[in-house]
Amino acid sequence: MKKLLGVLLMAAPFLGLAQNKTNFEIKGKLDSIDVPMVYIVHSQGFKQIIDSAEVTNHAYRLKGYLEVGQPTVLMTYNMRTTKQIQPDGMALLFLSPGTSMVTHTKKFHDITISGPAGYNDYKTLTATAKPYEDKNQALKTKAYELLKQKDTITANNVYAKQYAFEQGFMDKIYGGFIKQHPKSPVAFFALQKLAGTGHSIDGQKLKPYFDMLPSNIKASEDGQQFNKRITDAITFNTKGAIGSLATDFTLLDTAGHAVKLSDFKGKYVLLDLWASWCSPCRADNPHLVAAYNTYHKKGFEILSVSLDTRQREKAWHNAINHDHLTAWAHVADLDHETNSVVTLYGVSGIPQNFLIAPDGKIIARSLRDGDLEKQLSKILNN
Repeated sequence: MKKLLGVLLMAAPFLGLAQNKTNFEIKGKLDSIDVPMVYIVHSQGFKQIIDSAEVTNHAYRLKGYLEVGQPTVLMTYNMRTTKQIQPDGMALLFLSPGTSMVTHTKKFHDITISGPAGYNDYKTLTATAKPYEDKNQALKTKAYELLKQKDTITANNVYAKQYAFEQGFMDKIYGGFIKQHPKSPVAFFALQKLAGTGHSIDGQKLKPYFDMLPSNIKASEDGQQFNKRITDAITFNTKGAIGSLATDFTLLDTAGHAVKLSDFKGKYVLLDLWASWCSPCRADNPHLVAAYNTYHKKGFEILSVSLDTRQREKAWHNAINHDHLTAWAHVADLDHETNSVVTLYGVSGIPQNFLIAPDGKIIARSLRDGDLEKQLSKILNN
């Protein structure tokens, strides 16, 4: 078996992880299908792996390691063009520790599987969820069409209905599965579905479900990464919550001088987290410049915390100059891959910011696309 690709999907490495890998094996049979190679795409932590196996006498064998079961794609490729490689066929299965017997009948995607219990649990779960997922998608589509027709009021009503429906069925289907089958290889997949794909998750809701999982899953790379998401979400909604007292910190500015958040007490200050490599951050910088130019004389300050590291120190400085951000203070935790302020406030993605009042309490957060100017106008123009 040839390992073709391993891509690190996160900028910062996740260190100190338990080595908890188990073997998987796929023995495949191709009934009336002639292909020279079969490929598998699966994940290990932040890495996406593509492995391959040659087909001999209409059979193939794929082996590897994994920590937690995940939905996985088997595929064949069309190699007739050098400009673009297109899949000839794709089959989805749930990859579990142990040996899976996969038979492809006439069409590559038409598979039957025997072996580890994971696939049967996965098939049952997805079949149960499908009518709810379909209805949820239909509501999203309806709201989107209403927005295109500029019927904003009705669209917002449909979105509200869709959100309530989604939360209800996610708890019922995926949360219910975890409660009933916490030891299933599919339980962690159900938890990921329950959490959703965005930065913002409900850590308080998800933690009891995570605690139900087997210890080997919780100790895996994926498990530790997910637990960090939960911890960050809980921190974000406690230490970073509106109404809470902003936690003080000290970092060095571009000249190497120590700057404290508490240095700005008595003024309205925006604690802004960004990085030179973050395109959405850079796109939002003109709003920061506009807000600073308009409200600085009325007592508004900005403290920008960059997630750039020592290797990107020059890029950080260049971005400050290029985006015309030199009027306010800039600090960074250059010698640490995980910025201390990110951990302190439970920030899971950038751009992120917190508007802090003169008394040191957070009064707004996540201000994007001109929301900062609107918020400051309400406060400082009265």
